[in-house]
Amino acid sequence: MTKEWKKSKKIEITVKGTNLLELKQFENFQGNLKEISEEALEKLKNNIIKNGFCAPIFVWSGKKFILDGHQRIIAVKSLIEDGYVLENNELPYIEIEAKDKKQAAELVLSYNSQYGEITEDGLKEFKDKFELDLSELDNTINIPIGLDVDVNLTEEPNEKDLSEELPTKNKCPKCEYEW
Repeated sequence: MTKEWKKSKKIEITVKGTNLLELKQFENFQGNLKEISEEALEKLKNNIIKNGFCAPIFVWSGKKFILDGHQRIIAVKSLIEDGYVLENNELPYIEIEAKDKKQAAELVLSYNSQYGEITEDGLKEFKDKFELDLSELDNTINIPIGLDVDVNLTEEPNEKDLSEELPTKNKCPKCEYEW
């Protein structure tokens, strides 16, 4: 874990206007639908340390079956094992209505769908607009596409950079004439 974010070993709740529920009362609903890699779990834990617990758990009304938030709960439990404290052992949640288990299961798949895609141009524009340094976020975000956050997206290449990439001479492959 990156130590620069550690103000205390307290898991801050940074979402307001929700109900609170004791951690042990949340019920797994998705089973083994998804896995979280160790690397992604560490990034999620770092994100919670840095930004607090900032997205409520979505639960199906009644039994508190988790529709969205399984990995966040896994991360919080892991942080507690690492010595972090969750005040009153409670997390924020929002109740979602579903008429039956089938509709609740459809909602789980809906919440796990990514309808929009991050593009390299869109990421560059977003990053520039908010003056973000993606290398600083590498331990806290998990961009789910093939974008390399280490790619230098901060500056447009200048003429010198472009000239270094271009060959200084061209050669005809047939007669080997150079120009």
